[in-house]
Amino acid sequence: MAERVEAAQQRAGARDAARDSLAQERERAREARRLDDVERRRARDAAGETAAVARRRGPGAARTGGDEQGKVQKPRDTRSYRTVVDADRIRELARRGASLTGLAGAFGVSVEEVQAALDDDEEGTGAGS
Repeated sequence: MAERVEAAQQRAGARDAARDSLAQERERAREARRLDDVERRRARDAAGETAAVARRRGPGAARTGGDEQGKVQKPRDTRSYRTVVDADRIRELARRGASLTGLAGAFGVSVEEVQAALDDDEEGTGAGS
């Protein structure tokens, strides 16, 4: 029995030693990567390249969009856009739960016009049934 306990303790000690050596190896690798990163940053700074440009470029990354990346986009001018006011669309959206004021705002019409389109539907379905 004592032999088994001793063997188990030896295995546990060996596992602890292996775990410690792996942790030390990972720490050395982490430190080496950190030093490499510092050297790369210094070389980039010496070449006049900013960190933002280097991050954007990335290893093997295609440069799409050029200098527009990272800039704030201007909102699109939608003043000349027109929404097609279709009574069927209004009815469908109302059936899905859209409010009268929401529909009026989305279609750019008055609440009364939305109500009239919905009333036309009620009259049409009432006559057909």
